[in-house]
Amino acid sequence: MKNAVILVVMALCMSNCANIVPPNGGVKDTLAPTLLSVEKNEKTLHLHFDENIIIKNPANFYTSPPLEDAPVLKTKNKRLTIEGEWLENVCYSLHFPSVIADYNENNIISDLHITASKCEKDTLYIKGSVKAEIEAQIWALLYSKSMTNPDSLLFRSMPNYIAKVDENMNFTFPNLPDTSFWLFALADNDQNLKYNLSEESIGFYPNSIKPSLDSVEIIVFNEYAIADSLQRLPIDSLTKLSKLLIDSLPSGHILELIYENKVVKRVLTTLDAILLDSLKAGQYKIRLIDDENENGIWDTGKLSERVLAEKFRYFPSEIIIREDWDIEISWKE
Repeated sequence: MKNAVILVVMALCMSNCANIVPPNGGVKDTLAPTLLSVEKNEKTLHLHFDENIIIKNPANFYTSPPLEDAPVLKTKNKRLTIEGEWLENVCYSLHFPSVIADYNENNIISDLHITASKCEKDTLYIKGSVKAEIEAQIWALLYSKSMTNPDSLLFRSMPNYIAKVDENMNFTFPNLPDTSFWLFALADNDQNLKYNLSEESIGFYPNSIKPSLDSVEIIVFNEYAIADSLQRLPIDSLTKLSKLLIDSLPSGHILELIYENKVVKRVLTTLDAILLDSLKAGQYKIRLIDDENENGIWDTGKLSERVLAEKFRYFPSEIIIREDWDIEISWKE
């Protein structure tokens, strides 16, 4: 009898212990946090979200116009606090690309931007794109046209507005006033928003511009770059070769065939069709350069003389060459 009582007590304890263990499974949270409200004070902004948050990529955060001292980000539960030396009567845009995530599942907000002050008058914008042959973070920079000598602005002055170029090579300046600007693009290796390293690349729009534009394009170049030299394709006696015919080409251009990031063919487009032979199997890219000075190579730009780099563009897709197989494509624009 005594043993029976002990067994019953043990069974009850085990049953009670089992009841306090939460069940496994359930629906996984896949949604990023939602911004509910923004509270603005003199030196701080408080962003309130619908769940607890964390900062994932603080270096991605930026403000436009930029502040002399970078704002400080702090999180507590569902609130993000931004502390900064905000100037009065300045319309700030705060950008959080892939900066904020939820605490439990790390669901990240891919893009978020807010305004940090009243911007009833500053409601215009500029949108554009960048072409670059480098893999680096590129910034679009705006300087007021009232600042004279635009060629030296990048060396000595902080820009009035900044925008980070995204992975699709696009940029947007929101909340702009109705005035004229000088527009630049900068691959800013040392992250000081100034053009001061020989390995940094630069681009500029040739004329001053006003907001409400959405088709601005800037070619980024290195002033010290030289045209790519031709490389020989590694071909031996066992290689089965193919041909590539490209038609509908515009005249007066340079056509370059690129294999493994090296230029292996370079021809002038004197005819509307070009045959490239002795090609080994692989993936190729085709680049077309506007040879404005007709010297047969790509020419970089020069900022101090306001000389733009020669324009270039790529065929929309890579070309797959197969062994002993001829292919024909049309360059239609």
